[in-house]
This record gives sequence, structure tokens and C-alpha cells, in this order.
Amino acid sequence: LAPTFLLLASVALLSSCTFNHHVPMTQDDFGLNFVPVRVNGHPGVFLVDTGASHTVLDHRFARRCLTSLTSSNLRLAWLGSKDSDTKEGILSEIQIGNYVQRGPSRAHVLNLDAINQAPARLRTLRMDGILGADFLIAHGALIDYRDGSLQFNAAPDGWMEPPRLPGR
Repeated sequence: LAPTFLLLASVALLSSCTFNHHVPMTQDDFGLNFVPVRVNGHPGVFLVDTGASHTVLDHRFARRCLTSLTSSNLRLAWLGSKDSDTKEGILSEIQIGNYVQRGPSRAHVLNLDAINQAPARLRTLRMDGILGADFLIAHGALIDYRDGSLQFNAAPDGWMEPPRLPGR
């Protein structure tokens, strides 16, 4: 009885929320969902991936929109890959549809060539980054598959990971 009540209460609470930002998603040949993104004013296309723990920028895209990159101790891997070295840079602004968040914030950078250049992916959208669970959860995102949109409520005070201060 208690788990059923909690589930029903959660659904009722979620359905009573008003999401102010509706971002249309584009679906590729594989059924993956993508959204238009602007990072520090530079346009890109990000995969919406609830299974990705972190939001990452492709290394080529990051070179266009971040001023400097440094080594990171974060180790990331995706299906069929080994741990990859990551870099990081500072974002001052990210815009997804009409949803805008200003930083500064640390951005993880990863070489996504293995995914983007896979033979099956060559006929579909190239991803400039992955919008991961860290961002989606921090911003209370809702994926509406029926409507084909990514939705956000009012912007929170903080977002993603703060930049590291020197000496810490």
C-alpha cells in the first residue's frame, strides 16, 4: 500500500507542475533524441541521454566554444569503450531552446569521434555533446516522449559542477 501511494502521489505532484520551457527534440534513425544547444553562444546539437552520468562536450565543439581546456581526473567510458581521458573547461552560458543558464560552470570534454564516426551513425545527426543525467536532474528536466519535447521548470540557482578554484 505505501509504495503504491508514493507512486500515485509522485505522479500527481509531477502532473501538477508547470514546465515553462518546452524544447522540441529531433529523433534520429535509431530513435535517439537530440536538442539544439548553444554553449557560450556557439550552436550545437546534443544527445539527450538519461543513461549518461555526466554532460560532456565533444572535443571539436569544445575547441570552438571554450577558451581553455585543462586535464581532468574524471574517467568516463561508454558502451564498448575503455576509460577515456577527459579535459575540462569553463562554461559561462548554456542555452537549450529558450532555457538559459549562466555559469560559470565546469564542462567535461571528451573525444566522441568513436561514436560520431561509426558507420551506422554516418547517415544520422552528428552530436556536439551529450546532455547527461547530472544536468537533467539538477534542472528538474522532464522528457515528454508523446509530445517529443524536453521540458524544464524555472531555472535553479546553481547548475552542473562549479569551477575548481586554484589550489583545491
